[in-house]
Amino acid sequence: MCIRDRICVIHQLLFHPMIMKMKDVVARGVLGDITRVEIKQGTPPRDFPPISDPNHWWHKLNGGIYGDSLSHPLYLARFFLGNIEPVMVYGNKLGIYEHLPIDEVQIILKGEQGVGTIISSCNIPSLWEVDIYGTKKIAHGELNNSYLVVYDCKTNNGRGILSSYIKGNINRSLQILTSSIITGKKMLSRENRGHFVQIRRFYESMQKGKEIPITGEDDREITRLQELVIERMKDTW
Repeated sequence: MCIRDRICVIHQLLFHPMIMKMKDVVARGVLGDITRVEIKQGTPPRDFPPISDPNHWWHKLNGGIYGDSLSHPLYLARFFLGNIEPVMVYGNKLGIYEHLPIDEVQIILKGEQGVGTIISSCNIPSLWEVDIYGTKKIAHGELNNSYLVVYDCKTNNGRGILSSYIKGNINRSLQILTSSIITGKKMLSRENRGHFVQIRRFYESMQKGKEIPITGEDDREITRLQELVIERMKDTW
């Protein structure tokens, strides 16, 4: 492929330092076989003023605000679960803004490697969480607060084990502290943020003939999924 023919689509959250850490944990087999991925996205109007502005261009998109925001949780789910298809979509309206026919949506996905769920809501505090469930352990990532916790839970036939709970809580606290410091330092540098990392990798792909980070075909599939979800959302308008 000629350099002039190369195209890369920005899926910046795949290059967020926390998601990069989650990729590494999955690749090393720490979690075992992936069985489920849960993604929560909170976009309240107080933190995202365009949501409350009926004249903003977001609301002119097919699907309104979800014509912009849904691509992010979809490409994250697709990365960890492989090819995905929505099996159920439920939209709801809880807020006060009349120009929002739907202000939250829940999606159940069937993936090659397991089941996925996405919750995207304008009625909860700002939130970006990714939970990956494996046969051995669970990974919980907080993108806004920049920490990752990997843990497992042990019980005695369903009953809690006090010593295990205490040890587990201490371990999680240390992981949050360590992860916050390391990732926080990276986030202070613009060069370690998702956009910059992906653009730098695209530049290297052109200079050194490396694989393109995110291809047009990748984004075409995400666009197909997003449009499919939006059409099913409209059934609840």
